Amino acid sequence: MKVAIFGAGTMGSGIAQVFAAKGHTALMYASSVASAQRHKDKLAASLNKKVARGKMTQEAADDIMSRVLVEEFEAAADADLVIECVAENMATKKELLGRLDAGKLDFAVVEGFFDKTSYDHLRYASEPFVAVCAPGYPLSPQARRLSDLLGERLITREPGSGTRTILEKHLELQNLTLGDFWQVMEISSLEAVKALAMEGCGVTFLYQAAVRDELASGRLREIELEDFRYRHDFTFLWRKNSVFPAWYHRLFRELGGVEATA
Repeated sequence: MKVAIFGAGTMGSGIAQVFAAKGHTALMYASSVASAQRHKDKLAASLNKKVARGKMTQEAADDIMSRVLVEEFEAAADADLVIECVAENMATKKELLGRLDAGKLDFAVVEGFFDKTSYDHLRYASEPFVAVCAPGYPLSPQARRLSDLLGERLITREPGSGTRTILEKHLELQNLTLGDFWQVMEISSLEAVKALAMEGCGVTFLYQAAVRDELASGRLREIELEDFRYRHDFTFLWRKNSVFPAWYHRLFRELGGVEATA
């Protein structure tokens, strides 16, 4: 089977890995071929670490990567299955769900909120959302609560992005806003946010999966907060009243979803 996956971030790369491991061809797409290739390279590096730790053979890693391809968009025209994984950008999500409604996508994996009356759905993953900074960042040892970080520069994504929306919602629960931080630096690129945090320019809040390598290598450290233990859902969904629910449930299980019922 040939599978086209639009959205090559942490979730999309993981789905590509699962399909490739089962012997299918996985086409990875991002905003550009170069971006998709960078995500493929990150996936290869992740598998190589598993090989080094004895959790996977080199042969298995090479076999998976041989089936994960980065191609021009035209190569997806004859895909047997089309999947899209998007972050919680409302404009992007609206466009995605429109394509799902029109039958241009088989199913999607989305972050955050959507109209649950319009789609059948299963919770695909629940990802920790954490505060991080550089190892040498001069953070007070007494910083144990979210309010203790208000004197720091906050590095965050642009308005409407998923990680920013999550942080804003959590701050609201504590009667706080982004404006309560000493300074707010808005950056449109996730990689730039991480780079600035690693350079000690401030603190930021991201999905743990997005900074797993940086945390493991010591380039970033997690700021453990007593009042900020938050997980966010990614949802596997398809058109309501589809005639193929059993197939979607089977595919969901093969992809390693965290729950088996809607």
